[in-house]
Amino acid sequence: ILALALLSCTSTQNRRDRALQHFDLGNSLYASGKYPYALRELLSAQKLDPSNPRILNSIGLVYQARGRGDLAIKFLKEALELSPKYTEARNNLVRVLIENKRFSEAEDQLKIVKKDLTFGALDVVYLNEGLLYFDQKKFEQALDPFAKSIQFSRGTCSPHQFYGRTLFELKKYHEAAIALDRAINFCQSSGND
Repeated sequence: ILALALLSCTSTQNRRDRALQHFDLGNSLYASGKYPYALRELLSAQKLDPSNPRILNSIGLVYQARGRGDLAIKFLKEALELSPKYTEARNNLVRVLIENKRFSEAEDQLKIVKKDLTFGALDVVYLNEGLLYFDQKKFEQALDPFAKSIQFSRGTCSPHQFYGRTLFELKKYHEAAIALDRAINFCQSSGND
């Protein structure tokens, strides 16, 4: 019986190790923009370790990148069911909900994200908050979160770009021109148009 138990533990660990290899490769492919290949690797990882919320989170991100917001939301919510305090997945869910025009749900989830004082990616939290307002054409409300996002990550393209675009929408053209010129430097250096 002891030998069978040890064999079972070894088998489970081997499955998790193989899942981690697929997970790492899938995330690397995702970062390279090779979404179909990333999805294949991440789905393989999920088969080997179906209750791993990190794998489900990554699958959700790939589905969103492939234009399947419905599946992205499904996988991100599954990750949160398994690990309700997984703030990174919740913050990703906020972004996907915004991109899918589900603003009230996004706002509810964002409130939960902002309560987690251990979550370090405040630049992304405030970027998401700014996008929540920007996409609803609430430009006055979007300015402050975009400014805070810039404050927490000065060299990132998106907050600078959206801050400038928000100023433009508010017809503050001189300030918008300055902000967008600043954004160009950050966006070009990061390879964004």
